[in-house]
Amino acid sequence: MEKLKKCSKCGRELPVSEFWKNASTEDGLQTYCKECGNVYARNRKKTPGGGNLKKIYSNPELAKFSPRELIAELKARGYTGELKYTQTISL
Repeated sequence: MEKLKKCSKCGRELPVSEFWKNASTEDGLQTYCKECGNVYARNRKKTPGGGNLKKIYSNPELAKFSPRELIAELKARGYTGELKYTQTISL
């Protein structure tokens, strides 16, 4: 029986063969499935400048929250796991 992994974007549990390799992750696999990765790549190509994070959320309703509000909202909705957030500030 093939090992399963949960996609961080769509939340489905899929066979590990449905994930691209990524040497920088603990398990050696991308955090999102191939299907979600392909959708993300297509969306980035369609938008000028490579895309805007708010446009690629799988749930656009969550894009309106600040990082702290987003964490509180996800907790209130019962989400568990790990959330990585990177902020870039230009001066």
